[in-house]
Amino acid sequence: MDRSTITYTYYVDVDGGGRETYCDVVQFPGATRDMWKHIPKRLLTSLLESLCIMCGINYWKIHCAPEIVIEGFSLTREQAEFWDEVYTKGLGEFFYRSQIDFRGLISFPYKTTWLPRQYSARFPRSARLLLLNGGGKDSIVSAELLKARGMEFDLFALNPIGLQNKVAEKIGHPQIVANRWSDQKRFYITEIKKVASGFPSISTATFIALLAAALHDYRYVVLSNESSADIGNLDYLGLSVNHQWSKSSESESLLGNYIRDFISPDVVQFSLLRQLSEIEMVRQFVQYPSYLHSFSSCNMNFFKVHHNSEQRADHAYWCNECPKCVFIFGCLAAFLPKTAVVDIFGADLFDDQKLLPIFRNLLGIEGFKPFECVGTPEEMIVAMFRARQTGAYDGEPAMNLFSNYVLSNAGIPIEDMERRVFSANSKDSIPEELRAALR
Repeated sequence: MDRSTITYTYYVDVDGGGRETYCDVVQFPGATRDMWKHIPKRLLTSLLESLCIMCGINYWKIHCAPEIVIEGFSLTREQAEFWDEVYTKGLGEFFYRSQIDFRGLISFPYKTTWLPRQYSARFPRSARLLLLNGGGKDSIVSAELLKARGMEFDLFALNPIGLQNKVAEKIGHPQIVANRWSDQKRFYITEIKKVASGFPSISTATFIALLAAALHDYRYVVLSNESSADIGNLDYLGLSVNHQWSKSSESESLLGNYIRDFISPDVVQFSLLRQLSEIEMVRQFVQYPSYLHSFSSCNMNFFKVHHNSEQRADHAYWCNECPKCVFIFGCLAAFLPKTAVVDIFGADLFDDQKLLPIFRNLLGIEGFKPFECVGTPEEMIVAMFRARQTGAYDGEPAMNLFSNYVLSNAGIPIEDMERRVFSANSKDSIPEELRAALR
């Protein structure tokens, strides 16, 4: 089998005159030499340079080097400003967790006296769609919408695990794969230095998918990011910190303009579900019951190789301890019978006393929205209100919390909340030429 491997090397000069070296590897199984030769050199160069900087964010955050040096290519002022913004906003959660003053910290170099070549290259692609498959409800809803509209699409997965492969099999469309290996030393040093979490993983996956689209002849890279991703978690030193920034409409627009101006207008990325909230996504998802035991939104799927002893082999893994599990349980409880929801998770999360602090955050009772890909407090309130109406969860700890701290507020505007969370919440980002087909 043909395997194309890209290796990026990053050096960090540390105090005392030492130097740390990191290597990041991206591989495209099945990509032949002819496929690479077919891509215009200018376009390929721009893609590879951009991916180099994007992957480098994982290594920069280990040391927060005050000076960034690029060897082998140069940036224009506009490109440098783009990467300053991606690094700063994409690492907002990391800066907050680490209590780092990021202001003025990131400054990519550029050449003012250098006459830049015309970066954006024409490379007409077939009007096919490459849909990112994360194994969750979002990509499933996108796939089913595309199928219902008769659109020609395939799937893309980065470092796919069994969950993604199972979902791809159910969707019934071919899946293109890429693999990425971060330097193992990064994980070791991150543990030693206690480096906080938080980085724009979706942005990295998007750049790799763009390269796959160029190789395999797709014009559109389709994501399934929703309107709830626009809502941040908290403010820190004047920055709106958003765990989901790389899924936000701001990030999507920023990246779309960069691709058009510095890579190619012929390879386009957009989110199919931008107008939908998380809870609306769940409401659409439950229309496809064949996926209920195949999908999972719990990120522990990407860290656990095997299911734990309490998880049945025919079910996707849910840790039942994280905010994402709690939020999706609440949303599913709004639309499915209790027996069905408990069967999916293997537990009743409304009945788990130790999860109450997470419910408090998700409902907006205290603290701030958890650093997870979850919806807004309004969405959680609507979900639990609907679940409460069934009577199936009466007397359970989470439902008592909801009744005592949320419903006890006189005049809580449930109808207005429902209208907001189930309506189109933002402008869609569908390309004009696809609007009629995908509306």
